[in-house]
Amino acid sequence: LRRKIHEFKGLKIQYIQDDYRQVDQYTAMMRYLGINVLFTAYPAEKIHLIYDEKRLPNVRKLTTLTGYVPERCLNLETPPLENRPIDVGYRGRELPFWMGILSQEKAWIGEGFLKHAATYELRCDIAWKEQNRIYGNDWDHFICSCKTMLGTESGVSITDFDSSVEVQTREYLQAKPHADFWEVYEHVLQPFEGNLVENTISPRVFECAAHHTAMILFPGEYSKILEPWTHYIPLQKDFSNIDEVVAKVRDTEFLNAVTERTYKD
Repeated sequence: LRRKIHEFKGLKIQYIQDDYRQVDQYTAMMRYLGINVLFTAYPAEKIHLIYDEKRLPNVRKLTTLTGYVPERCLNLETPPLENRPIDVGYRGRELPFWMGILSQEKAWIGEGFLKHAATYELRCDIAWKEQNRIYGNDWDHFICSCKTMLGTESGVSITDFDSSVEVQTREYLQAKPHADFWEVYEHVLQPFEGNLVENTISPRVFECAAHHTAMILFPGEYSKILEPWTHYIPLQKDFSNIDEVVAKVRDTEFLNAVTERTYKD
């Protein structure tokens, strides 16, 4: 198949996601295949830092989103917020340490919020383990059951060009299998953290907007699409404004205004 693509003389367009790993290996294959146009999730201002002219000469590189609004989410009939049984919902995922701090926030936001939730007697359905993932129609039903949903930016804060970060992390964890993220960060990851951040809006944002579910998000750029307090309730990463966030969760009038504005935008 690779040989046939290589020999094809027409226009060759590639969409790539999760392109924060094995960059040198991937771009070597793109050169062999003769890719003409590349769509990447990296922000436009960072594309030249990962796909420079040495790695991908004479290739047009464009930013794309990691997901768009599926047709099934257009003009949905959704239950009023006041009738939804869950105050705060979330499904996250634990990701490998070598992807950096940003990737770990998918678990941290769930863990942190759940620790505080009992104090406020909120009805929560929050999980970040793989066995708790929800898919298909069940996922749509879950979103519609939540007044608000937690979220973070998608992406990573370490770009692993030659797989060395991943290899070093795996070797450290093989020697010390019980090490937590911050131990691995101190001994392996710190020199690489922030070398090239890939942060973007996730498809979940569009799903929540379509289902009129309010979002509680860690502050971020969100592909320059979302604005705090306009489209989402910002939750500080140290949870220092948790009182303010909970007050907004209980303010149905405020939530209705935010969800309607986010849906329209």
